[in-house]
Amino acid sequence: MIDSIDKIITNIMEHIDVKTPEISQMVSYDWWEKFLSVTNNRTQTAVIKNAISIDDTNLLSGEILHVIQELCRLRTNKYGYRVYVDDKLVKDDYLNYIFDNPPLPLEDVDQYADRVFKDQNFGMIINGCEKFSDPLSKKLIELISPLLEIVGIPMVGLSVHTFVGNYGYTPLGIHKDNPGENVIHFHLGPGRKTMYNWSDEVYEQINGKKKNEDKDFESLLPYAELYNFEKGDVYFMPWNKFHLGKTDGLSIGATVWFNNPPKKKLFDKIISSLSQQYMVNDDSLKDIMTPVKDPYGQETLDELRDLLVVDENILNLSFNDAFKVLHDDYKLALFSNSGWKTRTTSLSDEKLFDVDNYILLKDRIIKLTQPFKIYSRRSIDGEEIIIFARGSKLKMRYHPEIENIIHELNKGEEVNSAKLIEKLSVEWPEDAGLYILGLLYDKRAIEFNA
Repeated sequence: MIDSIDKIITNIMEHIDVKTPEISQMVSYDWWEKFLSVTNNRTQTAVIKNAISIDDTNLLSGEILHVIQELCRLRTNKYGYRVYVDDKLVKDDYLNYIFDNPPLPLEDVDQYADRVFKDQNFGMIINGCEKFSDPLSKKLIELISPLLEIVGIPMVGLSVHTFVGNYGYTPLGIHKDNPGENVIHFHLGPGRKTMYNWSDEVYEQINGKKKNEDKDFESLLPYAELYNFEKGDVYFMPWNKFHLGKTDGLSIGATVWFNNPPKKKLFDKIISSLSQQYMVNDDSLKDIMTPVKDPYGQETLDELRDLLVVDENILNLSFNDAFKVLHDDYKLALFSNSGWKTRTTSLSDEKLFDVDNYILLKDRIIKLTQPFKIYSRRSIDGEEIIIFARGSKLKMRYHPEIENIIHELNKGEEVNSAKLIEKLSVEWPEDAGLYILGLLYDKRAIEFNA
């Protein structure tokens, strides 16, 4: 039994107490070294005060509203997009009402909430926000880059989930995240938030599961570790904590998830990339297979092989070699996206650029999109170069000068596009070099000034 409530009510909120910075403190290696110390190498919950600058909180808040705009434009509740009003998940007519009333240009979260939800309590949960806002993904990677250099990139990638609203207790109730999924919560305000944590041992002793099902949260709170945080603060929580959030005032929280997977999950993800990369994408996938009589027959194998696009002779490799190709490509794509597991929507998908209009990059000052890098490898037969840019995989005929172009871009310096492709243009048409740059630009791997 629990000896006393006093022994359970603990607060391990260690923090770096500084004035609100003009520049976000976390861009330095020293800050992240202190973060690792405070969190006992990411095993202990902690709040770090005044970590994010006002400019950065405002930028991130605005981009979360942009994500909501995009989901309203697409009229989709995919990507884990859930809306709760007065503690109930909304569907159908109310969801259509939300889609019809996206955040307006220059509108802040207070104005948006007042206009759309009026006096109602509401909560929004959106997963994979990095897909819908390039400024959001760039800013967050900029802030956590020192940490990634210190500890590495988690092998199922990083993702951004956001919580918006004045919903009181988290609509999901008390829960524990999946193994290995540690959370860094960037609190963007304007309201504050409270998080309650319970260890497995405490949660079991106070019969937390039953009380959570009954939504009897109040009786569980005295046994929790309590963490309060405000606009500009960072809250870290390891994956193995039962937790519950409470947001009485309107606020936005952008959470970066470090998805450190169990080995089986990573193995399954790499194997599944075989179908994602090498399976045909046509109506033959829907063909109904017929029953078979011969246990030694090969007709089902032949039918399944027909679904695979023979690429790089991968089907002729040993399983060990084929698995290595899948593994290496998975890692190169992940690293080219600085760890984000989801690619940001391309410019062409947003109708902002036509890849056939590559002439737009002629004689432009271009540079690598920071802090991302471009990676490449030769194809198995050596005839192609495989390029990984912002999580996308691009293939083209090999030329050694393409590797030099990637090397120059990865320096992160501004360069004239004509100068960059001039050696390639000796043997290939200038349009070929511009087309390559156009592909990289479309994937948001390079930028140029208008």
